[in-house]
Amino acid sequence: MTQTTPSGTQTTVPRKRTSAERQRKDPYTRPVRVAGVTTRSAEGRLIRDVRRDLIEHLGGTPSPAQRLLIERAVMLTVQLARMDGKSLKEGAMSEHASREYLAWSNTLSRLLRQLGLKGAPPKPRSLAEIRGQA
Repeated sequence: MTQTTPSGTQTTVPRKRTSAERQRKDPYTRPVRVAGVTTRSAEGRLIRDVRRDLIEHLGGTPSPAQRLLIERAVMLTVQLARMDGKSLKEGAMSEHASREYLAWSNTLSRLLRQLGLKGAPPKPRSLAEIRGQA
């Protein structure tokens, strides 16, 4: 895209990158891939679902900082789910595991609070959607 300056010269203005383009090039906001976890496994589905739900909760376009918080929340959720499964299988948790669980649970709670307890406002319905329902 070119732009003419007041002096009459033309300059090239770089176009803004889309969210998808920034995400592809920014390793810090790319979704985390856990080694050995596929989307077919229960953990993989949990990762996908929690990530999707949190992104949707924020209105679908989280900032890079929010993406980092989402990824941390996803990993903590998976770790807590693993500990839940282990404690159900064994019947109890050791004192050390209980402290870890509590610490991770509190960290997850703080992360979710940082992301916001209130979701993004619902998107207004389009005129076509309103006409289609009538």
